Amino acid sequence: MTSFSRRVSKRNCPSCSAATSARRAFCPSCSAATSARRAFCPSCSAATSSRRAFCPSCSAATSSRRAFCPSCSAATSSRRAFCPSCSAATSSRRAFCPSCSAVTSSRRAF
Repeated sequence: MTSFSRRVSKRNCPSCSAATSARRAFCPSCSAATSARRAFCPSCSAATSSRRAFCPSCSAATSSRRAFCPSCSAATSSRRAFCPSCSAATSSRRAFCPSCSAVTSSRRAF
């Protein structure tokens, strides 16, 4: 079984939340070679795409381009702006919250 000795970027497994290398190319269960674009969790062996990110609060899969979790709405990036009144995610270019219409700063992040 081949392993990487250098430090690589980590993701979280959607099944058990354990950190897993995004560059792992061999299955930890049977050592079968798999696409370099697939990652496997070393704790539970669940397959996960190296292009997916996971919410640190609930572990739901979320696009790497999203800055908030679609399942629990937790912030996953400090660059995302959230309304100070209702905490809804809002575009950094919006001056008003689309959910409650409160004024929101484009530089505010929670």
